[in-house]
Amino acid sequence: VGPDGALYFGTMDEGEERPVGRFWRWDGASFTVFGEPTTVTNGPAFSPDGRVLYAVDSTRGTILAHPCTGGSIGEGATFVRFGDGAGTPDGLAVDEEGHVWVAQHGAARVTRFSP
Repeated sequence: VGPDGALYFGTMDEGEERPVGRFWRWDGASFTVFGEPTTVTNGPAFSPDGRVLYAVDSTRGTILAHPCTGGSIGEGATFVRFGDGAGTPDGLAVDEEGHVWVAQHGAARVTRFSP
């Protein structure tokens, strides 16, 4: 749940083959889609001040940072791109200092990134 009280979540292709997954915001009355279509989503999680929403595009190996104001989600910019051998970004969380923690599937590690 985001700082605005809405539910934020991602959908994905169960077979992990087609880019039919999206990120969504549900405010209890309507759904809003944000971000580009992808195959596997993870997250999202907010910065402590609620001004940045981090979302994982596992298929592309990226964490995107979306600017937020109220219930409006801006276009995502690449926050981190994982290279070969770094595993696939998976679940993430943001701590009270604003650092982003992400599990790296296939690399047996969790990494903390500064905001």
